[in-house]
Amino acid sequence: MVRLAALLLGILLTTSAAAATLDDVVCCEDVTGEARERVEQIAAVQYLYDCCEDTVAACLAAPDPCPLSKRLAGQICRLVESGRSDEEIDRALKLRARSMMPSGPTATIDLEGVPVMGAPEAPVVLVMYACTRCPFCGLMALELEKQVNGGDLDGKVRWYFKLFPLKGHRGSVESGLAALAAHDQGKFWPFVHLAYERFGAFSVQKLEPWAAEVGLDMAAYQQTMNDPMTRERLVASKREGIHYGVNATPTLFINGRRYVGELRTEAVLDALLEEHERLTWKQP
Repeated sequence: MVRLAALLLGILLTTSAAAATLDDVVCCEDVTGEARERVEQIAAVQYLYDCCEDTVAACLAAPDPCPLSKRLAGQICRLVESGRSDEEIDRALKLRARSMMPSGPTATIDLEGVPVMGAPEAPVVLVMYACTRCPFCGLMALELEKQVNGGDLDGKVRWYFKLFPLKGHRGSVESGLAALAAHDQGKFWPFVHLAYERFGAFSVQKLEPWAAEVGLDMAAYQQTMNDPMTRERLVASKREGIHYGVNATPTLFINGRRYVGELRTEAVLDALLEEHERLTWKQP
């Protein structure tokens, strides 16, 4: 069966100079031997959920293949190389499909006054519910910052940060209040960057010197921190998240659709690029 699928794939590839192969896919070019055979086998039975009504292998081999065929082939290669079982790979692909299908349900999230990074005209809107004391949020946020500002996501993604403090994270409320105080002075991103960059050195007592370090007016900072309305804003942000089913951080929404795929930063970046390609790719 594997040899037959490979043979058919080879025949398809020879019929069109514009067709793609696994060697044209990032993450797949160095996959060889048994791993490559396994990738080909999985690609021959997994179907696309958008832009092409066939398997990953067949869509990849089509003239002018749609971008999603390459994206899914790349994910299959990464999952095979990481040692995932067939069942785990099938589940990961299904979760990606549930997250990315354009016909999926969407949430109407209030973005007025929310910290945002990225070009105003960027077609992909990423909303991230995050706790400033969540280590996974920190790793993802620092990488997103690089990619949205001058990286692969530049001009493609607008990233909104919704505060969602978690009780299990020590200092999450105080840190969230400090982030709001920084936001009121136009310093949200520098403050959050510093807080995540120095994640392991955190203490509630360090919030004030960190605020001073990023250039906040300390009298205004103290006033905001002591204002009951600041806590209410933090509560309102979390309440909205709970309304949309958020119970852990980071939780992501891509153009209103909840992302339930893998939360590895690499997978999230790939999904964001997929969404941009879906919105901008013109079928030949």
